[in-house]
Amino acid sequence: MGLKVVPATITEVIEFNPKLRAVRFVPENEALADYRPGDFLYIRVPASQEESDSTVKSLSDKTEIRAYSLSSSPTQPFYEITIVEKDREPHVSKLLQQIDSGRDLIEISSKDWVRHGKITLYDAEIDGGKLLFIGGGTGIAPFIGMVRYIKDKNLDADVWLLGSFRSTEHLIFHEELLDITKRLPNIKYYPTLTRYANDDWNWGRGRFVIRDKDDIIVRNDFPDIVGGIQQYTAYVCGLKAMLNDTQEALSGAGVKLIKKEAWD
Repeated sequence: MGLKVVPATITEVIEFNPKLRAVRFVPENEALADYRPGDFLYIRVPASQEESDSTVKSLSDKTEIRAYSLSSSPTQPFYEITIVEKDREPHVSKLLQQIDSGRDLIEISSKDWVRHGKITLYDAEIDGGKLLFIGGGTGIAPFIGMVRYIKDKNLDADVWLLGSFRSTEHLIFHEELLDITKRLPNIKYYPTLTRYANDDWNWGRGRFVIRDKDDIIVRNDFPDIVGGIQQYTAYVCGLKAMLNDTQEALSGAGVKLIKKEAWD
């Protein structure tokens, strides 16, 4: 059976910077899926949304379908994805940077086509578990949904969320995550900036893992940040190079179970 899509209305757009945003939407003719934190769905911006701008029209004509991990929690009354615009981004992502809440429609996979990913989180893994989430850039998106879910369900889990970002302008839901950690001591959040950090930045600086010219890891910050890291199950999401470095560093630190999701 082929992929089934349904129309969805954009309900809110949250701008982090001109090229980084979260988009919230709801299907028009069906309920939300009964999905898990870390699941993904498919999105298409239909050709009927064409603007007069020729660039938008040519992109819409391609009617490309793209998979996106959900940064929303199943406890929330909407779907949410987080996207960043890059020159090499697919056409759908470029169009999603141009849509407005309350005005534009998109097409999304029906609730029967919301799929589990490689880092989908299940309640059996959460209850009493030690969970280490590591995201690079928008790779933090599925972990935001997981943290929201654990908070809303008041689940018993020891959670670390580590995020690596280029600068403060690239932080994603930073204030929300700080607020959650203030109220829930079992959830810890530690971001690091890899390029630009002001003097008043109070968290990490630089990459979590650094290699030398001989491709040997010479810095591994994970054990210093997360005490007893060997007891944690690690979930990692980001670009392939970041995933490979992180997996090697975690394995070297004694982490036995590592789940990862690579983004293009």
